[in-house]
Amino acid sequence: MLEYILAVDDTAFATNEKHYQTLKSEESCFVSVAVRKDVCAVLKLYMKDKTDKLFEKFGTREFHFTDIYNRRGYFKDIKIEETLDIVRSFANDMNDAGMIITVSTINGRSYKDDKQVAIMQAIEKYIVPNLGLPEGKESVNLVLNIIRSQQMVEKNFGDAKISEAFCDEGLKKAGKDFTLNLTGGDTKVTFKSSADALLQFADFSAWFVTRVKHIADKHPKDVKPWEKELLQIYSTLPFANLKPAVYYIDDDQPFDYDKEIEDLENEDN
Repeated sequence: MLEYILAVDDTAFATNEKHYQTLKSEESCFVSVAVRKDVCAVLKLYMKDKTDKLFEKFGTREFHFTDIYNRRGYFKDIKIEETLDIVRSFANDMNDAGMIITVSTINGRSYKDDKQVAIMQAIEKYIVPNLGLPEGKESVNLVLNIIRSQQMVEKNFGDAKISEAFCDEGLKKAGKDFTLNLTGGDTKVTFKSSADALLQFADFSAWFVTRVKHIADKHPKDVKPWEKELLQIYSTLPFANLKPAVYYIDDDQPFDYDKEIEDLENEDN
């Protein structure tokens, strides 16, 4: 049986700042990255090379993509071409390493899907309390994402299991370390620093999901050229439960966020 390692992060999406109705209903969104355990050592070498170069140029060893994109803190002088190069590099590494990305979202539409509602209620009633996690959608969605990730690993790689899952330590508010019984055995879930190599890829993926939602909330005429490039890179990411898509920005057609991102998310559930 192949063993996979999972890294999980949330998107920290500021829904109250958005006017788009679907996004306003978003309560929680988690993004995870799964990779074969025997590839992790290579990933660490990839990341060491990346962080060494980052430190030489910007004085930090952590890729904080929100700061990179918004040119804040260590990245206040970064050029948009450099940002796009970094984003493209992460996307290429993820594909080269055979990673898959799984997204789990709880929003207004979740409550209109009877199957989704039943799954969330079961997690909330029977799993969350037994793990010692606090009540709330964040705990439900954290567990939901790990379960869904295991399903995606099995679907894509056959006889495979997630043996360990790491969550950004910033999510510790969701609870302490725990063990989750999934297909094939137990999965140990721990909280680690975002500087961890695999968590850097999870942070990147979570940031990218959020960024595309921000872009999708614009009228096409307001989408900048570099944002169009981001959408093209996004379409190459190895999503397990979202359909790959090439994004066409048409000045006469609003960007179809619902169809490209949200309606397809639960397609395989």
